[in-house]
Amino acid sequence: MKRITALAVLLVVTTATPAIADELLDEQQLLEAPVQMEPEPEPEPEDQPVEPAPLESSAMDVDLRSAGYRNGRLPDAALERVESGTAERCYLETDAAAAWELLVLAAEHDGITGFAAGWCYRSLEQQQRTYDRNCPWVTPEAPPVAEGEEPPPPPEPRRECKLPTAKPGTSNHGWGRAIDVVDTTTRKAHSLSCRDPQFVWLRDNGARFGWVLPAWARCGSRSQEPWHFEWAGLTVPITALIIIERAARDAEIPR
Repeated sequence: MKRITALAVLLVVTTATPAIADELLDEQQLLEAPVQMEPEPEPEPEDQPVEPAPLESSAMDVDLRSAGYRNGRLPDAALERVESGTAERCYLETDAAAAWELLVLAAEHDGITGFAAGWCYRSLEQQQRTYDRNCPWVTPEAPPVAEGEEPPPPPEPRRECKLPTAKPGTSNHGWGRAIDVVDTTTRKAHSLSCRDPQFVWLRDNGARFGWVLPAWARCGSRSQEPWHFEWAGLTVPITALIIIERAARDAEIPR
C-alpha cells in the first residue's frame, strides 16, 4: 500500500505544476518521517508517612489563643489531671496531657522510671504568688552623702529574682503546656538534674511526643533548668501517635 501511494504521488508530481509538486513532496516526506513519541510522565512519588515531631521549639500557644483562651485562665474542660510526684495537683492542657501519658508509658517500656510531673498548669493567681516569692521587692541602699551635700532622692524599690521566673500572664505554665519534672526515686522528690538518667531519656526521646527542652533551659546555659519541659505541638494527631507507639511496642522496635 505504501508503494502504491508513493507511485501515485510520483505520477501526480510529474504531471503537476512545480508549486503543487513541491507541496505533494513535502506531504510525502511528512508521512514517511518517524513518529516522535511523547515521553511518559514520571509517576508521582507516594506520600511518605509523617513522623511524630514537635511543631515548635517551645510551648505552642497559637491554637489556644485562636480558640479565645487566655494565659492563666484556661477553663476546666481544657485541662486534664496527670500523676504528680509532689503534693501539688498537676493539670495539663488536654493534648499535652495525652502526649505526656504516652511518653511515660514509652519510658517505662525502655526501663526508665522514677520521674513524674512536679508542677504543671498555673493560674494567673498562682503565677503571681510564684513571682512574688521568687522575685521580691528590694530597696537598694542609698549612697553615702558627703557633708554639706544635698541627699539624692531615695532609690526606687525593684524586683530581684532569686530564680528565673516569668512575669504573671507570660509563663508557659499558664497555657498548661509546661511541666517541671521531679525525680521520685528518693524519699523527697526533687527537680531533675542534667546527670539523671530520667533527664537524658526525656531529652533524647521527648520530641517524638512533642515535649522539648527549650533552648534557654538546656544544660550548660546560664539559665539551665533540666527539669523544665514544654509541649510544642505535634506533626501528627494524638490518635495517630497512640497507634504509632502501640505498633512500635508490639513490634519491639528499639528506640
